[in-house]
Amino acid sequence: MPYTALFLHAVYGLLSLIETYILWFFFDTFLHRNERRARFVPLGQLCYFVFQYATYYFELPLFSSAVPTFLIAIILSAVFFRGDFLYKVLTVYIFIFLFYACRLLSFTCFLQLNEGVHVGNTLPVLESEVQAVACVLALLFTHLLKTCQNLRMKGHMIFYNAFYGVAPAVMLASMIVLFMLEL
Repeated sequence: MPYTALFLHAVYGLLSLIETYILWFFFDTFLHRNERRARFVPLGQLCYFVFQYATYYFELPLFSSAVPTFLIAIILSAVFFRGDFLYKVLTVYIFIFLFYACRLLSFTCFLQLNEGVHVGNTLPVLESEVQAVACVLALLFTHLLKTCQNLRMKGHMIFYNAFYGVAPAVMLASMIVLFMLEL
């Protein structure tokens, strides 16, 4: 039994580390760092890591940590990045939407397989493997967003506009499929 508990803590730590990396990669992609506060970035990353670890440890249901995640991300963007506050808020909105859309997509796939899902809860508790797939999806989509941003900066607006037109439709479709499966 101690091995299982130790293994779970290691998995929670790894997932929290990945989520912290994704947030900072996302911020570094779309925001500009405040160089005066650069030496305190590890403290901000540690705060986010501890928060994410707590969400795994206490097995919080899907969407229950969305508001605290949003607030912490706003604070971190305000402290460690420079620029217009409204742009920072919009960036955090996109990050939250992307990450929870990836969780829903991952949950939908696992629901189809009937694996890694606690059914019967109003808001399901996602198992570690579902969260891991969601992290991989979020990382892939963040890299895709960065690629699209690079295309826009190089003047390739057709690909940039197509992605931003198709991506929300795919996310919405995954939510519709999920709710259709539940009904």
